[in-house]
Amino acid sequence: MKTRSRIQLVLILGVSSVIAYYHFGMIDVHTPIHSVHYRLNYLPILLAAVWFGRWGGAISAGLVTAVYLPNVVWGHGHDPYINMNVYLEFVLYNVVGWVVGELVTRRIQDQKKLEESKRLAALGEVAAGIAHEIRNPAQTIRGAIDFVLKKSKEESVTGILRTAREEVDRLDSFAKNFLSLASNPVPRKVSTNISALCRDIGARVTLAKGENIPEITYDELENLPEVQCDPEQIGQVIRNLMENAVEAIAKTDRIKISGILLTNTVVISVEDSGAGVPKDLQEKIFEPFCSKKSGGTGLGLAISRRIMEAHQGGIICEKSSLNGAAFHLTLPRQT
Repeated sequence: MKTRSRIQLVLILGVSSVIAYYHFGMIDVHTPIHSVHYRLNYLPILLAAVWFGRWGGAISAGLVTAVYLPNVVWGHGHDPYINMNVYLEFVLYNVVGWVVGELVTRRIQDQKKLEESKRLAALGEVAAGIAHEIRNPAQTIRGAIDFVLKKSKEESVTGILRTAREEVDRLDSFAKNFLSLASNPVPRKVSTNISALCRDIGARVTLAKGENIPEITYDELENLPEVQCDPEQIGQVIRNLMENAVEAIAKTDRIKISGILLTNTVVISVEDSGAGVPKDLQEKIFEPFCSKKSGGTGLGLAISRRIMEAHQGGIICEKSSLNGAAFHLTLPRQT
């Protein structure tokens, strides 16, 4: 917990303790000031809701209720000032705590989305210029290298040129991915057999990797319903995850592709038996330029998350049942 959060928590507990101290210290005195004490309890509840969101408001309201309500019910039922208004107060504690906390949480989420939109808009302008300045020269260099490769007969020269071409291709791919990250992916949704799409992508990855591909198994995909999605974009996400899995594990390890239907949501999981992703990085790896791979750009998972969000879905990372990494994609079921 950050220092600021600790201070806020201490302040909330301090205010609550002071109110409780005066309230219970005057518990045997028949005075209307008890009603003031009940009203003062809104202060720590509101502070918790504003500082810690929905759960802060809900938990603080629940604790206030747990501290005061038993005394009202069992200890002071004879008090003429204890009536239905007091019981209504406890209901209002919880309503106010939850509603204010929920509103604050949503505002924070909206603010983060707005900030990300502004950042991506600025990034888009820069990316367009970068893509133009990088991709055009890269294509020219690639063409020149291909021309020399056709003319050259010396193995030492052709080996150097092939390496140079691979680096040019990598540079061009980076510029393309950077532009994809900055742009807003607009899915062209069609009814898609997600099971067939997974198997097709698996076959393509197997063909591309050749002998280096580990065992790929498919589990519980046949009974999945069709989904409305852009098969090219979702295929790009699945392929990226499968290629990452192949690069993260040895040939003798396993990759498992599975699916499950949860009410109106289809979940596709890509799991491997590799080293996995540390828990503190399981969310961070979806940020741009965060990569665990040597030579990786750190854009693939960021682009994948943007694609999933554009489909009103999501992507999360956690520990796999195979003891490696597991990536779960969620998509709305076709209605």
